[in-house]
Amino acid sequence: HGIPVDAIIIDSPWETEYNTLICDPTSYGDAKEMVDYFHSKNVKVLFWITGVIDTNVHPLYDYAAAHNYFMRANASASVPAVFHWWKGDGSLIDLYNPDAVNWWKGMMDSTLALGIDGWKCDGSDYYALSTPYSPGAGATVTRLDYSHHYYQLFHDYTRQKLGNDRVIMSR
Repeated sequence: HGIPVDAIIIDSPWETEYNTLICDPTSYGDAKEMVDYFHSKNVKVLFWITGVIDTNVHPLYDYAAAHNYFMRANASASVPAVFHWWKGDGSLIDLYNPDAVNWWKGMMDSTLALGIDGWKCDGSDYYALSTPYSPGAGATVTRLDYSHHYYQLFHDYTRQKLGNDRVIMSR
């Protein structure tokens, strides 16, 4: 219809489960081919993401919980804080734990390998209000500080892997 398009967001749900960072082949077929097609039309491609893994996404959730990769409700909590969000019940990645961050980056790599142009980092960071304790930092953190870590991780790592012409959108 002659409407100019410069960018698209592949929004939720694009993954096999929320935040597995694995494109669902039944919905999108060959994801690399799709991204390449849009690029051939000079259309930038961003993918939706949050920092939450749902409790029913096995074995991913179990692995992260066993390795202490989630935020907690407080310093005395021995298990990840679980909260209800708009996609289910889940836990927030502890972005202050270097091992958790490296693991998350490794998961991001499969999506970055598609040659995407960036991310729509959706607003899961406000769940840090109910899960403010970071075992990785050994301290309670503010929502604003958690937000900074969340957005900075996606911005910096994407540019590190794919170059400075990559962006994130945040809310």
